[in-house]
Amino acid sequence: TLEQSDFLQYPNVMPLKERIAERHGVGIENVFIGSGSDRVINALFNALLNPSDIVVTTPYYFRMYDVYARQNMATLLNCTDVVDPSVKLAIIANPCSTLGTGAELKEWQCPVIIDNAYIDFGGTQFDVKSMIEQDKIFTYSFSKGWGGAGARVGYAIANAERIAQVMKFRDMFEITGPSVKFALWLLDNEESIKVWRAKSLNEKFDLRDIAIIPQYGNWIYLSQDTYDFAGQCKRDIDIPELSIGKLLKVSIVDGVRKFISERS
Repeated sequence: TLEQSDFLQYPNVMPLKERIAERHGVGIENVFIGSGSDRVINALFNALLNPSDIVVTTPYYFRMYDVYARQNMATLLNCTDVVDPSVKLAIIANPCSTLGTGAELKEWQCPVIIDNAYIDFGGTQFDVKSMIEQDKIFTYSFSKGWGGAGARVGYAIANAERIAQVMKFRDMFEITGPSVKFALWLLDNEESIKVWRAKSLNEKFDLRDIAIIPQYGNWIYLSQDTYDFAGQCKRDIDIPELSIGKLLKVSIVDGVRKFISERS
């Protein structure tokens, strides 16, 4: 329960940091907390990039990667095949939000961020504890698979050196006191959260006959030609690999199709 002190006092993230460290089998020196995983990724870009640096990512990616790169006067390439020393940072969505594929790592000689915002719905499972010593950085969100988008809680797991770097770019207070409590409540009630996730996946399974592509996440892509949304928002979208120009993105939350929007 929330108390007056949660609002009157400055937040203490240490209890949450300890729980996250325990969850991943690492030390608290390996945990960085921020206001959503997008803010965490932004801080990582600020800590790890210099002007003119090259960042690589997959062809389909979270659009803010490009914004964060440009903020640091770096260049984002949506091509993961570039593995030469000019690459200073790689970032891979796990799973890829558009095609639903898991993360495939190359032989980059640089830090690699693995964005696990949708990991609770699928993707590639990695040995986080051992791989952070290989300069892999894992980011997570309580927004997607935990249903806590409004609380704005995300975090990174990395080796102590990288965490020390990114701590220089943290907000004075990473998240609010109520957000700390809510994230702890989510962790305490994970079994209930798993039931909610299953309901979302079951909703998607019910639409499998008209889905364009199988993918992970709390949404599904449908064809306008095979599903009538009774005049709701419709968009033409071009994804060349699919050779289909008409797609709809349906967001599924708690078993209910909440909204329909385009995705590019």
